[in-house]
Amino acid sequence: MGKYDCILPWNHVRVWQTGKAWPCCQWVGEAPNDMDVNNGDVMNHPLMVDIRNRMLEDKPVKGCSRCYRLERETGTSMRLDVNTGIFGGIGQDVDRMVPVHKDSEPKLRYLELSLSNACNNSCRMCGPALSTHWYKDAKALGMAIPKGIQYNPLNKTDLSNLRFLKLLGGEPLLHPKEIIDILDRCDLPKLNLMLITNTTMRPTEEIIERFKKLNKLTVTLSIDAYGPLNEFLRTGSHWEEVKENLHWFSEQDWCKLTVHGVITLYNVNCFMKLHNYCRELGVFANFMVVEGPEYMRPRHLPKQVKQCLLEQYEHEEKLSFVKDTIYELNQPGQWKTFRTEDSRMNKVRKERFEDYNLELAEMISLT
Repeated sequence: MGKYDCILPWNHVRVWQTGKAWPCCQWVGEAPNDMDVNNGDVMNHPLMVDIRNRMLEDKPVKGCSRCYRLERETGTSMRLDVNTGIFGGIGQDVDRMVPVHKDSEPKLRYLELSLSNACNNSCRMCGPALSTHWYKDAKALGMAIPKGIQYNPLNKTDLSNLRFLKLLGGEPLLHPKEIIDILDRCDLPKLNLMLITNTTMRPTEEIIERFKKLNKLTVTLSIDAYGPLNEFLRTGSHWEEVKENLHWFSEQDWCKLTVHGVITLYNVNCFMKLHNYCRELGVFANFMVVEGPEYMRPRHLPKQVKQCLLEQYEHEEKLSFVKDTIYELNQPGQWKTFRTEDSRMNKVRKERFEDYNLELAEMISLT
């Protein structure tokens, strides 16, 4: 394979609840407004054609810069994981995706779908575009709010050739009827499914019946911290309920379970506690450093705090997300940038992270 190859542009798009599409979830920058599943075949949109042509010529693609950066910093990326068949949910079935080749037929075989923005959480790193529970806060902060619930069931899209479906929201389990409708349009014995859920709900028996017919199912639980700090980061969740559901999912034999968290300034000192807890359960936990909102990046911590954390992570396993955290903590930042935006959110939500992460609060108070 070439230096810049990725199989996704021949097989995959990411679709939001509005119908708007992007090449993938790691894409940097916007995509044209007319790249929409309601406007025709997004796999052959001019942007996708250009991406494929550049890769066939072994030229870098600007929108793929995040993967290139992660490869330089950590040695891995979603691009490499997908190409080598170790991406969660695809596994050895990656051979069902056509390779990077001039004669390969672009077709929707791998879809990442945000079913709707209906959600029962209002996570700090999220916003109204992906959570209806954000509407109240967004209004107080002067942010634009969508009209009602944004929902896209892909009614005009052929799903028969899908071999991998990544289903997320909002909170997708709020839509059992729509999930069933989508699954009933797929060839389940040939489909690998990844479900992303915020761990506040469990699937219905009707959904589980269909899950058991899948070739492979990976359930990814979005959890950011062990304990009440998760309630601060994912407002609307309750830690004891989340922990109970984590244990319930870990006991099911019809899915492979993973946990995924986002590393922000708020939890950068303690995400390994969740990782180690999951490891004791026999559940793989992975993390990524937040890309946005910008103010939540760990780089904005005071220099002395960052230095203490760097010394802490020198003794941790050099997992890819630990390496990414070390890189992030070595970047210049502005404490004022964080404090300004954090104070705005605290005023609206009437809460402070210091009440949920005493260890980090004490580290900051000593600077």
